[in-house]
Amino acid sequence: MNSFPLINIVLLGGSSPIGREFFKVVATHTQGNIRINALTDDPGELPEYPFITAVLGELPQVPEKLFPEKPFILINFGNDSDKESKRRVKLENVSGTQALMGALPEHVMGVLYGSSMSVYGSGALDDIHESVPVNPQTPVAESLAKAEKIVLDKMKDMKKCAFILRPHLILNADDESSSLRGILKLAQRGLNLNQGKSQFSVISVGDYAQIIFRLILQIFKRDEMDAPVQRALNVGYREALSLQRMLAVICEIYELSIPENNISLPAWSIETLKMIPIPQIGRLLSHVESLGFSKNGNISTLEAEIGSDLLDQSAENILRQVIVEMKQTILENEELPLEEEDND
Repeated sequence: MNSFPLINIVLLGGSSPIGREFFKVVATHTQGNIRINALTDDPGELPEYPFITAVLGELPQVPEKLFPEKPFILINFGNDSDKESKRRVKLENVSGTQALMGALPEHVMGVLYGSSMSVYGSGALDDIHESVPVNPQTPVAESLAKAEKIVLDKMKDMKKCAFILRPHLILNADDESSSLRGILKLAQRGLNLNQGKSQFSVISVGDYAQIIFRLILQIFKRDEMDAPVQRALNVGYREALSLQRMLAVICEIYELSIPENNISLPAWSIETLKMIPIPQIGRLLSHVESLGFSKNGNISTLEAEIGSDLLDQSAENILRQVIVEMKQTILENEELPLEEEDND
């Protein structure tokens, strides 16, 4: 840290689970040498750290005071994953990204963009490398793929760094809309998908924030060496987890029986679901794509940038810790039992 006297960051998505964890990471590292301009339409949603300056606004309009006058790094985790609104997804992920890239000043040092492995497409994808062409199959994935290209093309033109981050399952105890809550509901209903054989790349939201911070430092190093790169990075632990193993850990902690009822999802199920003309189909598509088929990425490119210590942790041990925290969070929030939720 001492070799970087001042780090200026522009952050989108500060009120998201990833953004909140990122602020915690920054708080443990900063000695007054990190400053963050956080774009928000509600400053009350941001934590009260002294290094945060709230910038009021909403894309695709870019506020005049968003970018600092000194060199900075742009982090965009403000993409929209509202799977039921194609128009909103396009507005946030595509139009918003176009506006941001078009407004970037020359003194930007680099960009970090939060995407996902959904851009690779549907069906089983094992040990997939970032060099594989994207093949998005859902509205959210299509918008992320377009936004990725906008960022990569702009940074290539500017000869600056761009890292596109592609996780699959982000383990977060507090996020009610996370895939982990979806797997919990499968366990509570006694259901399994494709006999639990799907293998997933996973990362905890805390370790994801640590990875983001390390990549910020990497952008500084590459800027000093005049060695910019524009690349996608799969994000996850080296150890992939099967759906069967995740269900087993959840059932152990929640004292549930291992699911015996299996739902078989053929590879063509995504294409079939896309033809059903109902507004809610986007949400169902994303759940099927996320949990029904293997998605685990080769992480050698990420390892070359940040090292292996974070990535070599036991994914199962991390999962176990997160599920224990999730169970406690649910108890503290006194959430309704599953049966009552279904009757609403």
